[in-house]
Amino acid sequence: MNFAEPIQYLRDNLKTVKKVMWLLIAVSLLFDVYVKVFASHHAVHHGEHLSLAETIFIWAETIPCFWSAFGLVGCFLLIRIMKGLSHKVLMRKEDYYE
Repeated sequence: MNFAEPIQYLRDNLKTVKKVMWLLIAVSLLFDVYVKVFASHHAVHHGEHLSLAETIFIWAETIPCFWSAFGLVGCFLLIRIMKGLSHKVLMRKEDYYE
């Protein structure tokens, strides 16, 4: 299988790829808001005794798009931390092999 062909196709149609990605982000945010309304409503109005973790979860559910933003920030932090660690561990001085 030649992996260059699909990659070249995506590069040639970059505007379409960007539009599709923005559409997926918008749909996921709308879905997040839609699900938030039903999940927090169900847990709060049934009078159940909630643990601390469940209370924090319900608090987070009351903030629109909290989990989307949490995931995005988590991904950015993970990328930055791993990039920093990889530079410390893998990078060598220019004259290392001489």
